[in-house]
Amino acid sequence: MRKYIKFTWLMGTIIFTICVACLTGFSKQTDEEFERRIMAIRRQTMGKRVTTDWQTWERVEAQLLDLIKDYNLPAEKGKIYSTIARAFSQSGWRLSSEDPRIPKAIKYCKEALQHPLDVIDGCYMYGTLTDALLIKYRRRPEEEFVKIRQEAITYCLTGLKLALDCNAPKEYPESPGRMTVPHILPQEGPIYEEAMRKYKEQLAARKKWDFLEKLYFQRKALTQMCVTLYSHKPYDIDEFKLNAEKILKGHEDATKELIAQVEAEIKRLTEREEEIRRKENVSAPAQGNK
Repeated sequence: MRKYIKFTWLMGTIIFTICVACLTGFSKQTDEEFERRIMAIRRQTMGKRVTTDWQTWERVEAQLLDLIKDYNLPAEKGKIYSTIARAFSQSGWRLSSEDPRIPKAIKYCKEALQHPLDVIDGCYMYGTLTDALLIKYRRRPEEEFVKIRQEAITYCLTGLKLALDCNAPKEYPESPGRMTVPHILPQEGPIYEEAMRKYKEQLAARKKWDFLEKLYFQRKALTQMCVTLYSHKPYDIDEFKLNAEKILKGHEDATKELIAQVEAEIKRLTEREEEIRRKENVSAPAQGNK
């Protein structure tokens, strides 16, 4: 009886292991197919112009949304929405605040952020949302801009916190250098095993560097957006400090540096305005005497 129970347990374990392996392989194939389908659709906007090919963006939007029928897990939906947001925000806003892609980008960034995203995609969505709100409302009446700035800075600082939580470097990360791919025959024995060990170490270092490089650029972009938002009139450094200290809690040094950057930019712009006024006042009498 004990032998039977042991045999049954062993067989169950083997079957479970085989099933997990099959599911893992199937999942990998599904992920690859998902990525291929997304990129095939996404490429349709490459080289197109909004002014003459707007229907291309509408077609891409519809086709990507149609993928949800086959890929409706939360992470898959997040990837679909973030891809649509990227499509609508590619190449910046060439038509300024009247660019029809801006409201679409805002909509799909918000949709994507309601779903699981990888760190880089999450930072990018927060940054794109901030940028879209900034360009859309920057030249609106002051009271309208102030209101939307309060919303935008929350997105921007939240994205920056996400980057900082993942140890986004302040300085550009040093590259691990060129990889050496081993070509050793026969593919066995201690020499081959040592070469493969070093290769795997190089591969891991390269992947880590790729991730840190992307994080560096996200941190840099989000930081600059914060500075741009609050070095735009009306200046309100107290409001910015309050938001930064609240949202970036746990990153006190980065917060102080960020506040200092905003203050420095406001000072630079104020001094520049004073210098322009001074020159205008000096030249005005001379022009009046002519």
